[in-house]
Amino acid sequence: MIDDAAVTLCELASLYALGSLEADESRQFEEHVIDGCKACRVDLDRLRFTLDLLALSPEPVTPPASLRARIIESVRQPSSDDIQPRVSASTLHFEDEGPWKPYSVPGIEYRMLHLDRASREVVMLVRAESGSRYPMHQHTSTEDMFMLRGELVLDGSTYGPGDFIRSSTGSHHGVGDTPGGCMFLMRGSIDDLVFESGQANADGRPRLVLE
Repeated sequence: MIDDAAVTLCELASLYALGSLEADESRQFEEHVIDGCKACRVDLDRLRFTLDLLALSPEPVTPPASLRARIIESVRQPSSDDIQPRVSASTLHFEDEGPWKPYSVPGIEYRMLHLDRASREVVMLVRAESGSRYPMHQHTSTEDMFMLRGELVLDGSTYGPGDFIRSSTGSHHGVGDTPGGCMFLMRGSIDDLVFESGQANADGRPRLVLE
């Protein structure tokens, strides 16, 4: 009989499928299922399918005695003779490497790092000359900006090197001013809508355009 009150009949489905219940427990579980417990019926179907697959599994094979030694050897701590010099990661020189292209806004250039046309996502470096203005725009997806150099005055706040700016989908930015020029890393959408400057897409709606 089922003595533990904390064990529900539904929790006996796996034991019933394996034939591990006592006769009285099996009878109680079968009556429970006959009474209409759909969850137990579904569990039994899944368990029986799994048991059928296990019956098709290959017979267990005893591994050779040498396998343990090979495994231990493969994970042993390397000696100083085994350690190979690590290849250093490439360094990104913002100013010297890779092409810079003019943005659709005067005084602003960008350097493409990643472009996924399927998801419309872009990752790029943006640098602005002293006195240039980044136009007012709306974000069609989440935008992340990390300031690298200079200052950017945006929506009443001044951001400098090391500052991180995250804008949610549908949010707006006012005009961004950079009195002394700036550079930032940006990940966002190539479909951000602008409200001044920029060019229009084929649908007639203005967007920041990558050349």
